[in-house]
Amino acid sequence: MSIENKLLTALKTAQVDFATGALRTPSKCDAFEYGQRCGHMSGLETAINILINLLKDEQDDDSKL
Repeated sequence: MSIENKLLTALKTAQVDFATGALRTPSKCDAFEYGQRCGHMSGLETAINILINLLKDEQDDDSKL
C-alpha cells in the first residue's frame, strides 16, 4: 500500500473514530461544543479532499507525459 493510500485511510479512520466517539459520549450540548465537533469533522473532511485532489492532479500530470 502506498503512503498516499495509508494517509487517506488514516484520515478516514480518524474521522469515523471521532464521529463515533462524539455520538457515543453524551455532551453538554452547548453551542461551543457543537461548533468544535463540527469544526473538527470539517477539518478532517478538508484534509481528505485536499489529499484526493493532490493525488488526482498528480495522476493527471503523469498521464500527460
